[in-house]
Amino acid sequence: MKARTPPDTYRQIKREVAAEMERQHKQLFIKTAEELIPQAMAVFLWTMAVNYGWKKKRLRKLVDNLKETDYLMDNPSRLHHRFSPLDCEQEIKEKYGIDLRAELPIRVGEKGKQICKEN
Repeated sequence: MKARTPPDTYRQIKREVAAEMERQHKQLFIKTAEELIPQAMAVFLWTMAVNYGWKKKRLRKLVDNLKETDYLMDNPSRLHHRFSPLDCEQEIKEKYGIDLRAELPIRVGEKGKQICKEN
């Protein structure tokens, strides 16, 4: 004879599994961001150095400005409102006609410990 799980126990197990899946999803999202952002910035800085001749001083200034922008996103003041990277992406699209998602379609794969674009 097959044992039946009481409904209350089943609901509790279902809640615990859902909570664990949510926790793992958050961890995966954080890990992906921690890996992807430095790699994307490295490609961007390398492109500026190779194609536009930017040297250490300009690259450093850009990195410092990006850090300042990141701070401003998280700390709104009377002078500016809270904004997100998605807001920046939308403004670039509307103001300059550059749709980054259409221009740079990327499917992500894994190569060792590096997240990379699949061909």
